[in-house]
Amino acid sequence: MGAWRLRAIVYGLLAVVSALVLWQSGALAGEPELPHMLHGRTAEGSAIALTVRDGELVAFDSGRLRSHCANRGTWYVDRWYPAIGQGNVTYARRGTEFEVHERPHPDFGDGGRARVNLWMRASFESGGRIAGRIWYTAEPGGIHCESGDIGFSARP
Repeated sequence: MGAWRLRAIVYGLLAVVSALVLWQSGALAGEPELPHMLHGRTAEGSAIALTVRDGELVAFDSGRLRSHCANRGTWYVDRWYPAIGQGNVTYARRGTEFEVHERPHPDFGDGGRARVNLWMRASFESGGRIAGRIWYTAEPGGIHCESGDIGFSARP
């Protein structure tokens, strides 16, 4: 009878320790997925990187985006990297499609100088790929500029 009790105590303690180890490692904790990056290019050849966690876009960073202006000039956004959840950024998702819009705001880099509105509309596709388009309007020096659609795709 003594050996049986000792085994019950030892096996019980091993079960508790095993459960604690699994819980601390996240295997039982239901922790969110770690973010992962997708990399690609725009139709203009600029790099684009998107960060996804738990099937949601959490951040992205695009390289240079070109627009054509009413005075027949060219104007560029050198880099677009808004924070999803930032005060002047909206993010909406419907099924596999999502849209991001960044409005001009002096607290987030625009300062009212160029009045830049940027949009991204894209979708999550098979294989973890994201594809879509970016476009923007700007008014540097009071001159209206538009990029038109700039396609992009990115893969894990």
